[in-house]
Amino acid sequence: MLSLARDPVGYVPNTDRKQVSRGGYVIREPNDFHLTLASCGSNLHFAVADADILASKGISVRLVSAPSLDLFEKQSAEYKASVFPLDDKPVVSAEEFVATVWARYATASIGMTGFGYSASNKSNYDRFGLDTKGTVEKVKNYLGALAGARARQSGWMQL
Repeated sequence: MLSLARDPVGYVPNTDRKQVSRGGYVIREPNDFHLTLASCGSNLHFAVADADILASKGISVRLVSAPSLDLFEKQSAEYKASVFPLDDKPVVSAEEFVATVWARYATASIGMTGFGYSASNKSNYDRFGLDTKGTVEKVKNYLGALAGARARQSGWMQL
């Protein structure tokens, strides 16, 4: 799989060419994490920054790269559950796409809520809250709203 972006993107540690063929895989897994943050493509380097900022605030984040949900769908149920556990910890996706495609794996999603904006990536990331500031704020608000409730039982939310 060849993944290209219009704008320069930062380096993402632990990405794996072989794992890409599975459609999704874990790139960071702390021993005791509070939530899983999933992203792909040019958003992935933002997710790494988001996780680092959240960790500095005491929120440990497990990171998933999911470059192809179509390929991921073809994996075994066991593999899919190893990437997106069916426990009650929150799973938040952040991607510059319609958020609803993540509802089968995530408990909440940050994504596009409108179309037709012709602007720089930075401007649109700011507009939709896909930049680090917006994502960190939305994740913190989501965790606060859950207030310890079981994320999977609370249903999917668009943040």
